[in-house]
Amino acid sequence: MKKFFAVMILLSVLCSCSAKEPEVGFCSPAPIENGDEHSFFEEETEEAKIILALPHHLDENYLYFSAGDPIGSRVDIPFAPPEDYDIDKEKVIDIEIPEELLAEIKSDFPDFEGNEKWKATLTYYTSDLSSGMIKMIYVIGDRINTDKAIVCQIENGKIIRINYTNMEASADEENLLDRVENFEKTTVQTKKIFEEGELLIEEETTYRYCFGADKLIYCYQLYFYEPTPMGSVINNDYFSEYIIE
Repeated sequence: MKKFFAVMILLSVLCSCSAKEPEVGFCSPAPIENGDEHSFFEEETEEAKIILALPHHLDENYLYFSAGDPIGSRVDIPFAPPEDYDIDKEKVIDIEIPEELLAEIKSDFPDFEGNEKWKATLTYYTSDLSSGMIKMIYVIGDRINTDKAIVCQIENGKIIRINYTNMEASADEENLLDRVENFEKTTVQTKKIFEEGELLIEEETTYRYCFGADKLIYCYQLYFYEPTPMGSVINNDYFSEYIIE
């Protein structure tokens, strides 16, 4: 179980988008081939915009830098799952940081901003809710997720370990927000044309800043139902990643 949880911790603090066929790419014009049945582009603005291809994958090495080695500590903090938590309906939920956990973090990092600057989620891995995780990530301006993170291991009704990553890292946040705003004004995302039997579930646009690599990343993720001989399945292989310069 400890080995399994260690793997989950590593995966949880990495960027959520991964590439099957990595390719380094920057925010530059991406050509769209004529007759591409999977994508289209309609320009309705007066100024030409940079076309973001779909799919477009980054070299995943950009997503694995750290601004410092993770540190951790053993703790013993009682924690009960929320009464409305249902692992079969919604495995990951947003939560407020528990007061006792907040006090423990502040004892290690007195300048910790708590719920004002951090987004906390809770997830369990077992049906009996005996093993789970609280993950907190630092968010810049409610727009940019980062790899400054706190991951808490839950076992048998207690938080038993806290792991910190990039806690001392900092960046010019106003500059990052300005770059996101300019990126949105000067780019347009290519969309997928759905084939017969395919059905859109949702599309999601997120931004992420990696402190160690000093990289600001745009990620567009598409989710849709795809028909198969065994019935419809969710396809989430269509995504675009760009480094915002």
